[in-house]
Amino acid sequence: MSGYWEKIKKNIEKTLKSGIFHLWIKPLDGELQDNTLFLYSPNDFITSWVKDRLIFKIKEVAENTLGKNIDISISTRSSTHKQPQKILKKSELYLPIKKDYENKHIVVWRHTFNDFVVGPQNQLAYAACKTICTSPKIDFGSLFLSSSPGLGKTHLIHSIGNFFSSSQNREIKMAYISSEQFANQLVWALKTGEMNQFKKFYRENVDLLLLEDIHFFQGKEKMQEELLFLIKAMEEKGKLVIFSSSFLPKELKDMDPQLTSYFCS
Repeated sequence: MSGYWEKIKKNIEKTLKSGIFHLWIKPLDGELQDNTLFLYSPNDFITSWVKDRLIFKIKEVAENTLGKNIDISISTRSSTHKQPQKILKKSELYLPIKKDYENKHIVVWRHTFNDFVVGPQNQLAYAACKTICTSPKIDFGSLFLSSSPGLGKTHLIHSIGNFFSSSQNREIKMAYISSEQFANQLVWALKTGEMNQFKKFYRENVDLLLLEDIHFFQGKEKMQEELLFLIKAMEEKGKLVIFSSSFLPKELKDMDPQLTSYFCS
């Protein structure tokens, strides 16, 4: 009964700030079975965050929508909601990663600098992002945007993407991706023996990398190592990486000290 979840989700949207809803609630799938609403999230981080901060709000809205008391269960989709998997031949394993990172993804840039509300708490972030766009060339190294959910990180990143996607700036080659998507690409490259192609794509075909939710890499040692190599390689070529995170750099746990130091700088 997934239709019930869609009704509940619409009512939740009315009670939360837009950024919080789109970041934490919209990615969830749900189905009602008897008196239990089962929710499935795309990764463990979202599962943990929703369970700790939003589960009672979801329960309240769900009960008001359905008119009865219910229980809520939330788990990560990859471990509980799997689709039957096709067994791939060895030759087929080399297909998915190329199709993923080499294809041009169409990004709908939802925001601009003009509709960003500037206040005392975000003036520095706004000024830094504007400076990147107004500089005659990309030579700033990297930028780390950090705030609680719903306070404008994605808005600023989309504003940058919007600026560089305009006709007069299309010589700048961008890649906009979540850290989870980047990690999935990296895993496929490792499994299929295409790490050289993966590295070459980002180092030679991307001038501006917009990487959301960098906290996803917490505890993922091998991925952190490859990310650090990539960042250094891109910066040596005068390219730019912009990160976003719901945590300050020093709040990131199980992170390579070099990466933490880099983010802090």
